[in-house]
Order: sequence, then structure tokens, then C-alpha cells
Amino acid sequence: MEIPRLLKVGSHMFNVKYPYQFKERTDLDGRMSLEHSEILLAGKDRSGRVVSQSYLEQVFWHEVFHTIDQIYCCNGIGISNDKEAMIEGLSQGLLQVLYDNFKELKVK
Repeated sequence: MEIPRLLKVGSHMFNVKYPYQFKERTDLDGRMSLEHSEILLAGKDRSGRVVSQSYLEQVFWHEVFHTIDQIYCCNGIGISNDKEAMIEGLSQGLLQVLYDNFKELKVK
């Protein structure tokens, strides 16, 4: 899959930056920032080798789920202990991300 450079999650637009070199922490493969509206993805692993496309995609979706969690599940007050509400937020958020960013997946 092609990782988008711009991703809409809820009413927020996120810049997706990759390959990104984490200078502050070399153990990171990805990071999302709601405050800066960005998702950062490392292009290389801790050893300096280029990561595989499948791993890059997995890290992308990992960060997308963090983003969905922040926007749809936390409501600005912290993580909910209600698992059903969390799953509802994640499923609604994922569906919205797919519909808004991956038009070929939209149900007709």
C-alpha cells in the first residue's frame, strides 16, 4: 500500500512524515503528535538498515490507531476503562479514516 503524506482523522489533518530520523530517541519506529498534527515514521531501524515495506505499513497503522484512540476514545479526559466504548470508538475511527483517505475501499 502507498502510505499517504496527508491523513484525515476526524476533523484533523495530519502530515505523515517518512522517512523520519528520530534524533531525540533512536529506539522509536513511529510517533504521532496530536499537538503538531503529524505522524512520524522511521525509514531505518536501530541498526541503520532500511525497514521493509510491510514493517513500515504496520508502524503506520499502529500510529493511526494511536491517533484514532486520542480523537475518538479519550475525549480529552484520559483513557476509558469501558472496553466496549473503546472498541466502538476505534471501529468508528477506522471506518472514517478508510472512507476519507482510501477511496478505493469505500463501500458502494
